[in-house]
Amino acid sequence: MSKRREASETIKAEQAAFEDYLVARLAMWAGDIEEAELRLTNYPRGIDFYDNFAASSADRTLRQLRRRNGEYRTASNALDLSTEPTVSPALRSAGGHLGGVLWAETDREFELRGYLMDLSWNDMFYEKARVFSDGTALGDSPTEKKVEKTREPSGLSWNTSGNFFIQVHIGAFQTLSAQGVWIADREPKNAKEVLAPFHSILNQIDPAPEKTDWSKEGF
Repeated sequence: MSKRREASETIKAEQAAFEDYLVARLAMWAGDIEEAELRLTNYPRGIDFYDNFAASSADRTLRQLRRRNGEYRTASNALDLSTEPTVSPALRSAGGHLGGVLWAETDREFELRGYLMDLSWNDMFYEKARVFSDGTALGDSPTEKKVEKTREPSGLSWNTSGNFFIQVHIGAFQTLSAQGVWIADREPKNAKEVLAPFHSILNQIDPAPEKTDWSKEGF
């Protein structure tokens, strides 16, 4: 391998590793501990850029994360408490670019913390958020080919209603939060009924890719 190509591969590895570190930090904010630990565990070791700030910080964060998990389990066992988390399983958007965790604040109040799992989708994330914040019809949503470079906007928000009244707020650093209050007279039937409206927010912003019907393409 030529030195130029080797240098290019090293730069790409550095960029990918640093993005993993950034996503891990976003995942920790959301409470997606498994994703954060996975990203930090996979952080490259033993290469030239290992001594840089991000690498040492990744190691330190991973140690702190594991220590806190251990302390929580020890305290839970001592108090005879369940070690099961009081939050939802990690949620993923249908398109695979967004992740999130739903936190229960009371029996009727919940908060979804969502984050960008693929930083290359940054511009599209904010464009889609702008569509919902502006009240644009879904049919007018921009495609990835139409998206131009967009400064991270702050203050984008919108509401949804049904059994839940949910306020969605877009953060300036590849995050979203959605605070929801159960306003129906009855109690939720099950966990799925609570999760679905929040999961739907992630899927609306990042839906599954459309499948090409090859039979219509003459194949």
